[in-house]
Amino acid sequence: KDPKFGDRLQQFAESRFLNDTATLVALLVVNDRKPEAIEIAAQAKKEWANDRFHVTLDKALEGVVPKPQR
Repeated sequence: KDPKFGDRLQQFAESRFLNDTATLVALLVVNDRKPEAIEIAAQAKKEWANDRFHVTLDKALEGVVPKPQR
C-alpha cells in the first residue's frame, strides 16, 4: 500500500484487479483455454494473498464469470 493514495483509491484498485483478473481467467476457461487460465490464476494468487480474491479465482477456474464492475 502506498500512503500517498487514499483508502478509496486502494479499494478501487483492489476491486478492479480482482474483477479483471477473474474475468480473464473465466473467459479463458469457457473458451477451452484452461491451461492458460490455471497459469494466470496461479501467478495472480502469488501477487495478492487475499482470501476473497483466491475464492473468486477458484470460481473463475470453474468458468464462473464475475459480474461486471460499475
